[in-house]
Amino acid sequence: VVAWVTYSTTTGAAARDLKSAAVDGAREAVQTEMPGIQATTVALARGAAVVAAAPQPTALPPAPVKIDVGNSPAWGSENAKVTIVEYSDVQCSFCERFFQLTYPQLKQQYADKIRFVYKNFAFLTQDSEPAAIAAICAQEQGKFWEYHEKLFANQATLNDTKFQEFAAQLGLDMEKFKRDMASPALQKIIDRDINEARRLGVRGVPMVYVNGRPLEERSPRGLQVMIDAELTK
Repeated sequence: VVAWVTYSTTTGAAARDLKSAAVDGAREAVQTEMPGIQATTVALARGAAVVAAAPQPTALPPAPVKIDVGNSPAWGSENAKVTIVEYSDVQCSFCERFFQLTYPQLKQQYADKIRFVYKNFAFLTQDSEPAAIAAICAQEQGKFWEYHEKLFANQATLNDTKFQEFAAQLGLDMEKFKRDMASPALQKIIDRDINEARRLGVRGVPMVYVNGRPLEERSPRGLQVMIDAELTK
């Protein structure tokens, strides 16, 4: 409500009279307009309630993305109905928790129904990439998952000496292991995974895809729901 008052410079009683007139005019304007304001407020409130109560459109799940599995470490049938891809860094505590808690549940519950693929998004520390390469070296000798477990079990103490210790403990050919650690071909595998993760917009780990769709609810329960939904299609 706006009360328009025209005035000029005045002093004394005339100024007081002018002030009183302005106040009275404003009060009268407010009283005159108030019923209309109240009605408008009620109408707006009712309209907002109707909008809030109206059914909202259901968000569509993101379109699946294409992920090149290639020769990445994996278990399960290549013909499985559901393929799970995890981008991970062995220096990540949340990835370690996923490996220790969620991963065993997947193997126990879905071992013959899914294919699980591991991808390296090694970026967190200076030891992330060497650790990833060491695990690929172990894969070259058929011991990826065993080596992978040792990396997570010793997450806080990883270094070049430890990488060789783990290889020896698993009975790997140490000469081949040392050669492979310096192999440009294995470095390219890690670079491929990292570049692919960036292309997909991966910003953190673990990042899990179920048949090309990112995990929506990042919990064991959320993963189970997505897997079951894909299995029933």
